[in-house]
Amino acid sequence: MKVLQQKINLLAATSLVVGNMIGAGVFVLPAALSKYGSIGLLGWLVSALGAVILALIFSKLSRIISDKSGGPYAYSKDSFGDFIGFLVAWGYWVSTWIGNSAIVVSIVGASGFFFPSLTNNPTYSVLYGVSIIWLLTYVNTRGIKDSASVQIFTTIIKLASILVVILLGIFFFDLSVFPKFNLSNDPNITVVPIVASLTLYAFLGIESASIPAENVKNPKKNIPKATMIGTLICVLVYILGTAILFGILPAEVMQNSPTPFVDAAEKMGGKYLASFVGLGTIIAGIGALNGWILMTGQMPLAASKDKLFPKVFGRLNKKGVPLLGLIIGSILTSLV
Repeated sequence: MKVLQQKINLLAATSLVVGNMIGAGVFVLPAALSKYGSIGLLGWLVSALGAVILALIFSKLSRIISDKSGGPYAYSKDSFGDFIGFLVAWGYWVSTWIGNSAIVVSIVGASGFFFPSLTNNPTYSVLYGVSIIWLLTYVNTRGIKDSASVQIFTTIIKLASILVVILLGIFFFDLSVFPKFNLSNDPNITVVPIVASLTLYAFLGIESASIPAENVKNPKKNIPKATMIGTLICVLVYILGTAILFGILPAEVMQNSPTPFVDAAEKMGGKYLASFVGLGTIIAGIGALNGWILMTGQMPLAASKDKLFPKVFGRLNKKGVPLLGLIIGSILTSLV
């Protein structure tokens, strides 16, 4: 069987980075930070600094090893040998299909804004969540170009919904609503690591463009660009979004809000704007799940080529997709 190797461009690679980082969970993270006060913004700055440093490292490594997929796995194997490479590939693969189940839960939760029965009825929740997993698995089996198209579309929608809140929020921003620096009873030096650890989770996915490296056009140039551009976009969106919400919703309101971006949108523009942002939250989760399902196939594929994963993960369909690898990953996610 002739295998077609599809290639994605800079826009698609950047969307993969942004799309994998910004999931539905990020839309509720400001609520978790609000109970600590505006020191949460300092947490964003600390984790953003670390994220930018990591992005620079991945950019440099992707220039050194530009002709091989696997990202963290390929770099670790090249530097430290098969055993360390295997541990990285195994750990990354397991974390993706387990983490995908958490993304599905966040999608179901966000969908409850429009369809309350999805969150009130466990049967509906499971059927809806599993259906999304397998729909996106099917998309990924059609080739990385189809997966990239979904990623570009969902990334545009999710960024638009957040930017609407940020831009309109400038006109509704009230400094008197802005929380005090530290609302907890703990010293600042104790709280900063807590809020930084909360925000660091939002930067998982920096490495996304490097994993399907063999499917990226001009990888030595486009992977570093996608990594840095995607990371900087997320840094700006996260920090500005949280700061704006702090100036629109009182801390006591935001602490109890399951959807602070939606609540802020409703306060500024009524139910229609709230519905648009709510839809953006769902699409953000779908886009993240699409990208991470791609990772569940690409990482073991890279390891299989080096005979560190079973051969089954290296079998490609005519679109150049590791079909059985995707199916195995999605079965495991569905079970979780």
